[in-house]
Parts: sequence; C-alpha cells; structure tokens
Amino acid sequence: MKKKIYFVIILITMVIISAFGVEANTGNDFDDFFQKNDKFKIDKTIAVLVNEEPIYLADFEIEKSYQELTQKLALKQIDMLNLSEEEKDQLKEKQKNSIKTENEILDGLIQSKVLLQEAQRQGVSVDIEEAYNMLKSQYEIVKEIANRPDADAVDKANYQFILAYQKHMGYTEDEYLQQTSAVYQRLLIQNKLLELNAYPSTGTDKITSYDSQKEAVDDYITELVSQADVIYYVHFGS
Repeated sequence: MKKKIYFVIILITMVIISAFGVEANTGNDFDDFFQKNDKFKIDKTIAVLVNEEPIYLADFEIEKSYQELTQKLALKQIDMLNLSEEEKDQLKEKQKNSIKTENEILDGLIQSKVLLQEAQRQGVSVDIEEAYNMLKSQYEIVKEIANRPDADAVDKANYQFILAYQKHMGYTEDEYLQQTSAVYQRLLIQNKLLELNAYPSTGTDKITSYDSQKEAVDDYITELVSQADVIYYVHFGS
C-alpha cells in the first residue's frame, strides 16, 4: 500500500502557516500578513525565467513573508509550552535553524515551476472538479476536528487561519473552496507526476519508505531543474 507524500501539503493554506499552532494574539499577525501580500501581488518584476516562463519577485516575497509568519507563530507557541526556559531555548534554536534561506525559497519556486511544466509536457492533469471535491473533504475534516472540545492548538490554528483568510478576502466558505481549488489542483498535478515518474518500485508494488520516496523525488526534481533553461534576474547572498 503506497504512501502519499502530498499528505503534508494537502492543506496548503491551512497547515504550513500554523504548523505549531497559536490559540491567542494571532489576529494582527494574520492581518499584517494578508495586507503585506496584497501589496506584493501588484509587483510584476520578474525574478527568474524558467523555460521562458516567469517567476515574479512577488511570488518570492509572498513565500518569504509566509515563512516569517510561520516563524513568529512557532516562537509564540514555544513560549506557551509548559517547559523549562532551557528546554524552550533549545526548541527556539531548532526552529530558527530550520528557516530557509532566500536562495532556498527561490529554489523551491523553481522546482514547482519545472514540475508543472513537465506535467504539462507529459499530459498529466487533474480535473478541477476532482481538486474541489478533495479539498472540500479536507476542509470538512479540519473544521470538524477544530470544533471538538478536545481540539489542540494546532487543530484550532488550522481552522483559525482559514477563517481569517476568508474574512480578509470577503469569501463565503464555498467561494474560498472555489478559489483555493486551483492552487490545490496544481499541487495534485505535481504529486501525480512524481507518483508516475519518481517513486521507486519493486515489481508492481511501490515502496512505502518515506526516506526512499524523498530521495527518489529529490533526485527526479534535481534532474528536471538541471535540464531547464533558468535565467536569474535577482541574486541573493549565499
């Protein structure tokens, strides 16, 4: 029985940003994040061309802002834990060391671009209705778990972010799902491409080792990027 790597990315706007969960004092953080990203979206400066398709500087800035908010929420959550100051400091240091550099953020955007380009070349697709239905199912799970009496901070924060985003955009629940389905569709397409090309197999049964899957996926993406025509218009320090 094969494991799905995309389980972690299924809830793109739901999980990453609240990976450590925060129950209080997040409203201003979310508002600042949304307002900053609204400004970024206006900028059409090209950061990189990948096989003649642009990645905009705004895409990079949004990813960077996303990471900064995640970091802020993570450190707040650590402060709320019932641990000694020494243990909290150790967790904070570990969290700070996990932050991606600007070059790593840009590399991730390039990797996503080449995966979608390769999927298009191979004719790999996912119907938007399928993406909507799968996203809706995940949404209902998140909402149900968040409303349980014993829901933890992570569960609550997942749903809290969704509601904050809906409020900021003026979306109803269904409008949110409709708008987010396109993003989710792209993630499903990337994962489908990886399943078809990157996951190693033994006979007819695909392996279930996460480490083996990750290594195979990393190798496949590295090969795609090496074959791509990548032109940089922005450069960051090492």
